[in-house]
Amino acid sequence: MGRSISMRPSETSVAISQHVTADTRTRIDRSCILFGMRPFDRVCVLFWTVVAGFACGSPPVGADSGDSSPPVDAIAADGGGVCCPLTASAGCSPQGYYGGWAMNASDCRSQSSFDGCPFTSGTDSHGCAVLVDHGLSCADPCGRVPIDAGPDGSVDASADTGGDTGGTMAGGPPSLYGGTVSGARMPSWNPDAPFPVVAMATRSSDRASFVSMLEIASDGALGLVVADRLYVWGWRPGTPGAPNVLYDGAVAGQRIPGWDPMTARPLVVMAYQTASRRWVASMLQIARDGTIGFIVADRVIVYGWAAGAAGTPRSRYDGALVGARLTPWNPDVAAPLVVMVTQRAALTRFVSMLEIRADGTFGPLVADDVSVWGF
Repeated sequence: MGRSISMRPSETSVAISQHVTADTRTRIDRSCILFGMRPFDRVCVLFWTVVAGFACGSPPVGADSGDSSPPVDAIAADGGGVCCPLTASAGCSPQGYYGGWAMNASDCRSQSSFDGCPFTSGTDSHGCAVLVDHGLSCADPCGRVPIDAGPDGSVDASADTGGDTGGTMAGGPPSLYGGTVSGARMPSWNPDAPFPVVAMATRSSDRASFVSMLEIASDGALGLVVADRLYVWGWRPGTPGAPNVLYDGAVAGQRIPGWDPMTARPLVVMAYQTASRRWVASMLQIARDGTIGFIVADRVIVYGWAAGAAGTPRSRYDGALVGARLTPWNPDVAAPLVVMVTQRAALTRFVSMLEIRADGTFGPLVADDVSVWGF
């Protein structure tokens, strides 16, 4: 088997409860339960590690790790929590503390934003001064959003397709959403006509990026993400370079036809729950014989590219998890990636989430090898 997480459930419970809000804890627990995971089993700990960014055995940002909490401006007017310092200025791409309410000083975040719209000064519901993020909805944006940038961080205007958020990654899928996690929505989503999507979430405090799972409600509302910002790309019907359907059907005991256990390949997975009509860009386990599992859903669609097909993502990393790093890597430019990890002993592979730190190194996973593809 691959490496296991050594933190005991009771220790995990304490660590999580000390460093996340009740709302975040509820969302994480709900996410685990959605995929048939008990809130404190090993798989759910992995979920916390990758999506919420809590590396087991490593303290969260600001927790006895050399990070110092900023001085607070004042106790919140309503008597609960604190008002974080406001050191950033309104306008385009402000840098510094954004103010606003937090449970305690260690939760205050220093951010560096690349929004398309200017930030404005305001007051939140707790009476704290705060910079207001207007996402991508404004008549006079500051400039192009970096999700349109290439690997070197520059923007190629020729790659602009005029899509929902104004462009694509060069050679990759069109961008469908880029903005804050709160209020995120997939434009023109029809749960009866799904298509493959990939997501990346980013956390401002340490500039970490996460190849993430993503829930899409029947009305297009996006969820299952614990981060500051969210970027989504996808292949609507007719999009050039879109992956083909390799399997579409039930989950239990089913196999991907023609599966080759010796070769990692880029896959995109969409899982469906009939009762709620929700789709999830999901993880998936694939056994040596192609049997799929590690997912609780009524229907799953597995997409992939034929060898050499147009649009096939290129390899960014393929090797051992220990010492793995993406080079080059720009943490300020969101990019669509596809990830597969491998447990060598049983040749079991997983379409997986992945934390990518600001320096391009990877966060912990229960695996031996990791393969990452980009566009």
